[in-house]
Amino acid sequence: AGIVCNIIKYIIGVSRPKYFFSEGFERIDFFNIFHKANSFPSGHTQAAFTLAVLIIIHINRFHIYIFALAILMGVSRIFMSMHFPSDIFFGAYLGAVVPVFIYKYYFEKKINFYKETNVTNVYDFIRLIYWRIFI
Repeated sequence: AGIVCNIIKYIIGVSRPKYFFSEGFERIDFFNIFHKANSFPSGHTQAAFTLAVLIIIHINRFHIYIFALAILMGVSRIFMSMHFPSDIFFGAYLGAVVPVFIYKYYFEKKINFYKETNVTNVYDFIRLIYWRIFI
């Protein structure tokens, strides 16, 4: 999710609120790599929501408290004039959707893959992985 977030930041190049309002920067400057122009999406919020989703997947408790902490991260970024609300919403969306997608389509398939096969020794395991990947 962090890689996707940073790629979007550098492609779109939305200026941060404190620079947009104080220095009169343009709102969108495509392919701009400077700190002043990479507001969208919020990387801190994305990381907070990614961590929240991963914790919830693994411990499956305290959902409200964990998401409340992630939301507080996003709200704090707005109060510090580092992000617009749209940056926060999209960062939260990336942080919540990408880990769930990876978990559902990678780890659950991996678990089912091991259940389907009857591997009794290391040689069978290596051979099975080789055939699944390369052939």
